[in-house]
Amino acid sequence: MHRVESYMYAVERYPHCMGEEFESMVEELRFPGTEVPIHLLNLDGVASPLFWWFPKNANIEYVVMESSPSFAEYAKVPLYLPSKIPIQDGTMDRVCVNASLHHMTRSDRCKLYKEIFRILRSNSQSQFVLGDVMEGSKEDRWLNGVVDRYNPNGHKGIFFQPIQDGEDMRAQGFEVESKIKRLRWRFRSEGEMVDFMMNLFGMRVAFEGDPGKLIELVDQNLGLDRREDGSLEFEWELIYFIGTKSDRI
Repeated sequence: MHRVESYMYAVERYPHCMGEEFESMVEELRFPGTEVPIHLLNLDGVASPLFWWFPKNANIEYVVMESSPSFAEYAKVPLYLPSKIPIQDGTMDRVCVNASLHHMTRSDRCKLYKEIFRILRSNSQSQFVLGDVMEGSKEDRWLNGVVDRYNPNGHKGIFFQPIQDGEDMRAQGFEVESKIKRLRWRFRSEGEMVDFMMNLFGMRVAFEGDPGKLIELVDQNLGLDRREDGSLEFEWELIYFIGTKSDRI
């Protein structure tokens, strides 16, 4: 199975596993219940199908773009570059990126912040919400340790620092607040967790013949909580940056 197909198989077959993470992003986007449409751009959003968690009373004009040609081709959505989002100035009410920018260099992230600032409307209700893994966290160690070792393509994420990355956003004109949220990934059974984790993180070759080893690694690195009904879950911590347009620029 191709890497993109493997990832999307996990997300689409088991939408509940990361449901709390997707729901958290929608919560931070703070959609008003209004007849006025809110224009939302979800960058790298093919693998983060937030529309499943949109509030029923929100009127949302939803756009998805990708920096990855493979994901763009999979979903038939437009590509963007850090230095060029193909959208007119001041036309978006919300922009979000969920757990993908750790694949982008810090200098490219700064270019992207500038572009996002450009396309957001100039009012205090417009927001840019970024959620990702924090540097030095157990999630960092899982991704740049375990996944890097067992995924054939490795994993070299450039994870987020509360002070430095907040300052990078402020330098492009945003007023920024940040918060850390401890979310839960949930699985109905060991078999479901193994299938999800192997495909999401591209580790099927390593663990298809030894699922017990994967379960052991998840428990050692992320801390499995087992329930009496056979379900499992673990904590997944993300840092969120919420940027609004500053009147100073």
